[in-house]
Amino acid sequence: MDDSRLPIPLPVKREVRQRCGFGCVFCGLPLYEYDHLVPYAEVEEHDPENLVLLCATHHREKTSGLLTSDQVDAARKSPCNIEKGETHPYELHYEGKSCEARIGSNSITWPELRDGSAVAGILVDDTPIVGFSVDRGRLLLTVQLLNAENELLVQIVENELILSTVPWDVEFAGRRLTVRHGAGDIFVGMTFEPPSRVVVDRGHLWRNGVQLNVTPSDLHVAGALHMAGCVVSDCSVGVAIGSSQLGGGGIFMPVAQRQAFEPSEETEVRIIRMTTA
Repeated sequence: MDDSRLPIPLPVKREVRQRCGFGCVFCGLPLYEYDHLVPYAEVEEHDPENLVLLCATHHREKTSGLLTSDQVDAARKSPCNIEKGETHPYELHYEGKSCEARIGSNSITWPELRDGSAVAGILVDDTPIVGFSVDRGRLLLTVQLLNAENELLVQIVENELILSTVPWDVEFAGRRLTVRHGAGDIFVGMTFEPPSRVVVDRGHLWRNGVQLNVTPSDLHVAGALHMAGCVVSDCSVGVAIGSSQLGGGGIFMPVAQRQAFEPSEETEVRIIRMTTA
C-alpha cells in the first residue's frame, strides 16, 4: 500500500458501515475490510459512494478478478445484512475450563468449570447478560445485550456472534466491538479476549426495564446496586439482578422500580435463559 495514501476519515467509514449493514455485502460476515470499487490509485479520494465492506475472502476474489466491479456494486446496493436485519454469524474462539467476565472494574471468575455446567457473570430475571458454559470440553460464551425496548442488539450463543442492523452504528475492529445509538452515544463497548476472557467496559444495557450502566470504573443499577473493583469467584451466578430465583452464592439485588418497556414477541423467543437443573 502507498504510504502517502490518506486514511479513510472516521465519518466516511461510519457511513459505509451503516449503508452496508455492518458486514460484507455478499456474505454478511461482520469481519470486513473497506474496499474501493474504483481503485484508490485512480481516484485518490475516499468517496463513500465508492467504498464497500468486503470480508477477506470476497475482497481477495475482487482483487483477483473472480468478482467483477459490477457484481460488487450490485451487492453494495443490496447488502445481505440489510435484507436479513442481522449479520451473518461469526464463530468466536473460546476454549478451556477457566474463564473470566470483567464488567467495568469488576471481575467475575471461574477457576475451573466442570463439563455440562453453565454460569452467568450478570443475570437479570434469569436472563444471562454475560455467561459461560462448558460442553464436551468446549468453553462457550453467551452474551445477550438488549435495548430499552427489550430488543436484542448483540447476541452470542455458544460462541456464535450475531449483530443486529438496528443500531445507528456497529464497529468491529480487531477484538473490540462498539455499538452506538448515535454520535457519542455508546450502547456497549466490549472486548473479546480469547481463549477465556470477555470485557464489557462501557454501555447502557437493559432487560425487562432494568438498566445497567457500565463504565470502565463501575457497574451501576439504579436504585439497586453499585459495584467498583469487586471480585466474585467460583459462583454459578456472579451478580443476579431482579426477580431471579436461581441460587449461586454471588450477589443478589432485587429491583423494585423498573422503567416501562414494550416486550417484543420475536425477541423473547430468541433469548436464552438460565434454569435450575
